Amino acid sequence: MSQLIPAVMLVVIAGCGNPPDAEFVLSERTRGLDREAQKPIAITLEEDFGTPQDLVAWLRFPLNYGRHEGSVIKDEEEKIIPKAHQFLADFGDAQPADLKSGTPLMWLSGIYKGQTVPLRNYDSENRLVSLQQGLETAPAVGDQFVIVGDVLQNGRKLYMTHCMHCHGVSGDGAGPTAPFLNPRPRDYRLGLFKFTSTKATFKAHSDDLERIVKYGIPGTYMPSFLLLEKDEMEAIIEYVRFLAIRGEMEKKLVDELESDYSKEVMKKRTKSGESREEILEELASFFEEDYPDIIDYAATDLAEVWSAANEEGNLILPKLPRVADTAESRERGRKLYLSNDTKCVTCHGPTGRGNGSATKDFWKKKGTNETYAERGLHDDWGNKMKPRDLTRGIYRGGRRPIDIYRRIYAGIKGTPMPGFGTVLKKDEQIWDLVNYVMSLPFSKQAKTNSGHQHGKKMASSTKK
Repeated sequence: MSQLIPAVMLVVIAGCGNPPDAEFVLSERTRGLDREAQKPIAITLEEDFGTPQDLVAWLRFPLNYGRHEGSVIKDEEEKIIPKAHQFLADFGDAQPADLKSGTPLMWLSGIYKGQTVPLRNYDSENRLVSLQQGLETAPAVGDQFVIVGDVLQNGRKLYMTHCMHCHGVSGDGAGPTAPFLNPRPRDYRLGLFKFTSTKATFKAHSDDLERIVKYGIPGTYMPSFLLLEKDEMEAIIEYVRFLAIRGEMEKKLVDELESDYSKEVMKKRTKSGESREEILEELASFFEEDYPDIIDYAATDLAEVWSAANEEGNLILPKLPRVADTAESRERGRKLYLSNDTKCVTCHGPTGRGNGSATKDFWKKKGTNETYAERGLHDDWGNKMKPRDLTRGIYRGGRRPIDIYRRIYAGIKGTPMPGFGTVLKKDEQIWDLVNYVMSLPFSKQAKTNSGHQHGKKMASSTKK
């Protein structure tokens, strides 16, 4: 489908086959479409993002796929003359130390311009490139090429080793371990990440994902991967971003089809007198005339919003340093916590125990008039969630004062936790609230509760 979009460079990346049966699965919403509406979406996703074994680097997106541009050169002593399967290369100042077998090489000029061949290996000491398959004629000195995808390849391999068992092959949070975990592993396909340093309407900055991978999320099953090498960390982060963009692209395509071509709507349309043949003719016309533009618009939007996430101007950076953590500051923070401006008590409760009145209400599902079957708050993934018990001192988004500041300023994406950056217009107010929140684990209430819980545990452990 997407080959109809002009000026898009597609590069196939031959991934390792471990495990060989790994596959990206369609979302539940996609599967809710009529089968004829599902097919083009599945084709588009495979063309533009590939499969776990054969990934596609769509260079339209601001992802570091791993890119090395070079040109064919002649050995000064003419000991090695370019052959049909190997040649000497000049990568300029950005000489790669290692390029993995199977990484694609695309010719940018010469008689093979536009063609892609897989790499066998690269000898960086002798600057010798070897290809997995020979060419009919040796490339000429000066022919330019680009090697793309080694970072994404490495990220996929590391993800399958360290992340897939919880987050799933597709990044849907449905890995084999996921049913046994609470909270559930993150589903990347909405493009939402809870704990970010960016303003409320922006995607996660790459540094946010690095912090999570590096240090984990306290109070959850997300562990720290601090022992990963720097290049391994970067590769996993790019692959997670790749899965998020793939999921968002799928969601945008479904948004265009669901209202007219879901299974339920199709049943209603045929019952009302429309024939299935007429509806399918209409659908075919849509895919031929409108669908290519929809892909183009969706890709353009995703490229823009993910690029904007890494722009410094969209980070939450206080204008003033933290207010001194004094009794006076904490008291001002306490009053803000209890005020109608923030209404923190509604969710977190009057003493910060996470037992506010909102936890006892029935809430509507986001974007619908349907109410959840259970009382309490839910996130955008549909998971029931309890407001943070602030007296425990466990902050999933980080325990640095700046982390708490950012949660208060912009909220927590994908959850009912709102941002107060427009309500608390002065940095001093937010810092006062930070100081109060961070004092709660040391409050008399917290100590009393802690002692009570400890006594209950001791009693239960000795009871026969």
